[in-house]
Amino acid sequence: MIFREFGILEASHQLILNSSIVCNACKHKSTKYGDTEGSLSVELRPRILNGTLSDYVHNSMVSTVEDYRCEKCNNKSDKERISLISFSPDCLLIQLKLFDPLGRKDVHPIPFSTSINLNKYRTPRNKVNSVYELSGVVSHTGSVSSGHYICHAKGTDNNWKLFDDSHVSSCSVKDVLQPSRAWTPYLLFFQRKRK
Repeated sequence: MIFREFGILEASHQLILNSSIVCNACKHKSTKYGDTEGSLSVELRPRILNGTLSDYVHNSMVSTVEDYRCEKCNNKSDKERISLISFSPDCLLIQLKLFDPLGRKDVHPIPFSTSINLNKYRTPRNKVNSVYELSGVVSHTGSVSSGHYICHAKGTDNNWKLFDDSHVSSCSVKDVLQPSRAWTPYLLFFQRKRK
């Protein structure tokens, strides 16, 4: 019984991605099906001039693979990888990769809004609406070795609250979308928009 309940919980928040690479030389298409992800991890490097969350998500979904060797013609060159969502979860978690491999934190703010539309990243067979509304943000202050987290979350009454350890207070959506420079958004939680 517990495994079935865990499966239902997993299905509510995991997305399944298919990724394809097309060879520039012979046009052979290599596709990997069914990568299950608990979150959509978004690289913040390279920096996009005036880039928004949607721009960084696009770079995560359409990326370059350096020195990829085609399995058909053995051509080795940089190739474009396109990832598409074959299963869209009800609850979407976007993780902003704040820390580089050396543990340095990227503190430059990435503008985001109260909604994100991922419909253009669905596979043709995925007919599920992939427009999401922001429901929570976990932010971090400090370094990789020490820091503190806070959470802004929207309740069932559509009012936003700030959770800071045992302290809970009301806040506005402006506080969520424009955090102070000390607080860097790290995890963004979205709920599928119901039509």
